[in-house]
Amino acid sequence: MGVKMGLRQRGSLGAMQGLHARRGTPLPMSPSSTQLVIIPSYNPGDRLLRTVREALAVWQPVWVIDDASTDGSLAAVEELARSEPGLRVLRRAANGGKGAAVLEAGEAALEAGFEAALVMDADGQHPAGHIMRFMEAARGLPGGMIVGLPEFGAEAPKLRLYGRKLSVWMVWLELGGARVRDPLFGFRVYPLRPLVAVMRATRFGRRYDFDPEFAVRLVWAGVPTLNVPAPCRYIPREAGGISHFHYLRDNLRMIFLHTRLILELLFVRWWRRAPSFLLVLLLALGLPLAKGAELQQAGPEIDNLRGLVEWAPLLTRLATQGAITSTFTEQRWFPFKKTPAKLQGEMRYSPELGLSLRYTQPDERMMILDEKGLLMRDGKGRQKGAPSDPKNPDLAHSLLSILRFDEESLRRDFSIRGAREGDDWRLDLIPRDKEQLRRIGVVTVWGAGDLVRKMEFRRAANQRIEVSIQTSTTVAGFSEAERRRFFR
Repeated sequence: MGVKMGLRQRGSLGAMQGLHARRGTPLPMSPSSTQLVIIPSYNPGDRLLRTVREALAVWQPVWVIDDASTDGSLAAVEELARSEPGLRVLRRAANGGKGAAVLEAGEAALEAGFEAALVMDADGQHPAGHIMRFMEAARGLPGGMIVGLPEFGAEAPKLRLYGRKLSVWMVWLELGGARVRDPLFGFRVYPLRPLVAVMRATRFGRRYDFDPEFAVRLVWAGVPTLNVPAPCRYIPREAGGISHFHYLRDNLRMIFLHTRLILELLFVRWWRRAPSFLLVLLLALGLPLAKGAELQQAGPEIDNLRGLVEWAPLLTRLATQGAITSTFTEQRWFPFKKTPAKLQGEMRYSPELGLSLRYTQPDERMMILDEKGLLMRDGKGRQKGAPSDPKNPDLAHSLLSILRFDEESLRRDFSIRGAREGDDWRLDLIPRDKEQLRRIGVVTVWGAGDLVRKMEFRRAANQRIEVSIQTSTTVAGFSEAERRRFFR
């Protein structure tokens, strides 16, 4: 990590208890092996030593990670660590911000076997006396995040309080509710494994934007949250208060933060919950697209499917195989996300009734594609409206012609390329109409024998939808109850 870490852990529990007994301060029964306090520090002055002593008085262990301070504030803490077994000091070689410091300390804590960490500021504004209460709350919510809800005194400037409201409102919008009631208050218990995993997945959130960024991302990752009130001391500059907040730079950073989160919410997380073919339609309704789909073509163009002896028997069997049930996994790649969104569910297909996709992961919902177009239902079976576009019936017909292996429609609407090797085969279907190519991209179908194994809708190398079929069974048909539930 390019970090120089200094560890000062000497003595015994008995020596520690004696030291605290002489000071007259309370001490936990024994140092925790699963929960610790992390104090990221950058040029906090003499307030750092005071904060560390207050934290040690109520909890052990305490780790201080210095973010390449230049004010000499760490010297006194390192001196204390020589006689304080519950204190560990870590140094970073270069300044990277609060988030970078917390990530490195969190990674080291995970390696040491810790499960959760309370993060608090070094400047004395956070209430060390409430550490025990927050740790107890974390034990009552395993794997959860305990979010501090600040209670400001009358001395706090009104401008500061009003300025927080915008971030509170934006996070409310990003989370769809008040699951994090104050995203800026850094007195917080994090579950370490989810925190480190979420931080490793993005290069953002390393400086002033750390607290709101990962409050949102941990909730998105499914981490349960609990908001716990805690007092927040406002220390003015004339009383020794220290702030590294830069008005223009950090406000711009916050604007960038919420812009990124809102875009990700709109273009990744909401789409993850949408049925795949509906996603294709949503993409077609005006979102920025690649100029043309990228394709590594399978083989020579097939000008007349029936005219090719080697393809005719297979295509005939595929077109006449009747009703099918299967399970499937769907992955969606987007230009602005490194890893694909993953969905799972059950598929039912009938040449007469159309296609029914029942998604079971991450949420239960259903999409039906037939000659009437698209129909969406939520997990309780309630109907949802589909996008209104006069071109959607043509798009639905094109998709159904692919599912039915309708030779006449395929030859009319697509340029077709094919490749075969033994029982394995592949068809690339390139829409002849440029508008259709823009809307659905290149469709590739893979199969083995008489079974379709995978379908892909590719608009670009980093913008595609892939549906893999795990099990597939041909059935005589669907019962009346199945028709009502899965079709229309």
